[in-house]
Amino acid sequence: MSAEEFPSVWKALPVEAARTCGVLGVLPEGVVVDRFDVAAACGLLPGEAGRHLGLLSATPLLEGTGSAGLYRVPDVACRFVRERAVGEGHGGQAQVLRRWLDRLLWVAIGLDRVVGPVHPLHRVPGDSAHRPREKDLPATGARSAMAWLAPRKNTLVTAVRAAHEAGFVTVVWQLTLALRPVWQRLRPHEQAVATHTLALAAVRRHRPPRVRAELLVMAALAGTLRDAGHHTRARNLYREIHQRAQELDDQRMAATALDGEGHTLQARTPLSGGRLALPSPAAAPSRNQPPRPTTSPPPPREPWRCRSATRGRPDCGSPYAATR
Repeated sequence: MSAEEFPSVWKALPVEAARTCGVLGVLPEGVVVDRFDVAAACGLLPGEAGRHLGLLSATPLLEGTGSAGLYRVPDVACRFVRERAVGEGHGGQAQVLRRWLDRLLWVAIGLDRVVGPVHPLHRVPGDSAHRPREKDLPATGARSAMAWLAPRKNTLVTAVRAAHEAGFVTVVWQLTLALRPVWQRLRPHEQAVATHTLALAAVRRHRPPRVRAELLVMAALAGTLRDAGHHTRARNLYREIHQRAQELDDQRMAATALDGEGHTLQARTPLSGGRLALPSPAAAPSRNQPPRPTTSPPPPREPWRCRSATRGRPDCGSPYAATR
């Protein structure tokens, strides 16, 4: 369908569905949404938001992504939908964006704790301005959590950038830290470095200062730099973290920095069979073994003789027989 036909499609939409489509125009281009995301952004119940998405998906203004329950605005319709972006009745466009971001932040924090054990000191606080109405997480196990996160990887990265552009500094660094399963398992290295760089800038602008949160973001950034192959930058950042952690008497973070620097140095060293390429034992003898003698070896011992052949002759076969 050509862009000239979009206005007629828009006029044929029910009022509430058209308003929901206008809310989608507030969100960044290219993101994927489900009924819970739309419900959080519009302030609707998930069932009502699902009905609106069903009506919109029957038009050229919305399309499925291939994943069950996920939709996106097609590229050809993005401009038309954004021109009709609405915020009135929903608290303004900034509030619509913030509710959508809070929904993603809340889910990301929950899935981070589902996928892997997180130390209490490293948990993301999650200072959400809006709590989503639906309290159930979309996954209860690591596999289902990654199945939820994988098709939304680019959307989550885009959400961090949108929060940065909107000035939601708390959402920027908290959402970045909460996406730990995405960075560690899906490994989008360059996206991770760019996103953590934004997070570090955001947490440093936080007022009042969040010193320990800044150390967490710095440690996460150093890890992404190491995984992306930027070993020198990662090592320097780990050393800075160690120095600041010692000033704060944070022994756990200081140990984390030392451990990260060690892994960075190990990643820079060529590996052979999964171990560090060390000198051969012949070239560098171990400290626990005495040095090999440089003199000639001792003379061979006299050959052993059968006991039955020397029975009754105690001197036979004795190395001292010739001296007696």
